[in-house]
Amino acid sequence: MLNTALLLASFLPVDGVARETVQVIEVNCLYDCQARLTLCQIIFWGSNGRVIAWRLNNERRLDPVGNVSWFIDDGKVRCIRGRTVVETHLQYDPELDDREILPASERRGLRK
Repeated sequence: MLNTALLLASFLPVDGVARETVQVIEVNCLYDCQARLTLCQIIFWGSNGRVIAWRLNNERRLDPVGNVSWFIDDGKVRCIRGRTVVETHLQYDPELDDREILPASERRGLRK
């Protein structure tokens, strides 16, 4: 019982920062058919291979330093640690593709 309480307490933010670990942080840049940059986003992937959440990243302020992305989200400071970090440059949107399998309304989302 004590071990369970300690384990749960280790996930609680004591400093007012919402901390979370995801499987992959993907910095994704999308290009149109003339190779012009149209959108940058950061996608947080879970261990099940599905999108947890994404955020617009056009100014590249959410880019991870090492394997951690720090940002303010709805007035809350977030620290998202990725087990892996990748940067992709594509002409299709992997976040939209994932919606066909798991609708955005059913995603876990970032912790409150």
